[in-house]
Amino acid sequence: MVVPGQTNLVTCDINGRIVDFQIQEGKGDLKTHIVELKKKWELELTEIPFMVFDREGHGAPFFNSLIENKVPFITWEKHVDSKKLMELTDDSFTEEFDMNNKKYSVFEGEKTFTLEQNGENKTCILRKIYLWNKTSSRRTCCLAWDTGMGMFMLRV
Repeated sequence: MVVPGQTNLVTCDINGRIVDFQIQEGKGDLKTHIVELKKKWELELTEIPFMVFDREGHGAPFFNSLIENKVPFITWEKHVDSKKLMELTDDSFTEEFDMNNKKYSVFEGEKTFTLEQNGENKTCILRKIYLWNKTSSRRTCCLAWDTGMGMFMLRV
């Protein structure tokens, strides 16, 4: 017999300290939780909280909701075509850095999402960060929106 579990939504600061914790019965609702978390804490904090979450947060309606609520975020891109990423030329990756004894290269582009809202098409443009783990020879992408704060700026 399948029994719904619990979803633990843990929010940490940049140092890994837990600042908010919620247990939801069943699958949980990460998308709503992210927007509500920003609303809950924005009056208490001197800076807008930056949300970092996994692939469950995806899709034009959700990204549009974050932008409308001025929630800066970064997430892994869902359904990345790894074959297309491997076809990118190595010199496309313009910046390099080391982290945790691994070598990485990155470059930035854009990803456009279109959704219909009240009978009109609305466009969301997100920053698309291409990431190449040179140590493991794997590539992936992140999507980000930073409310114009200039986070994740790459030197070109």
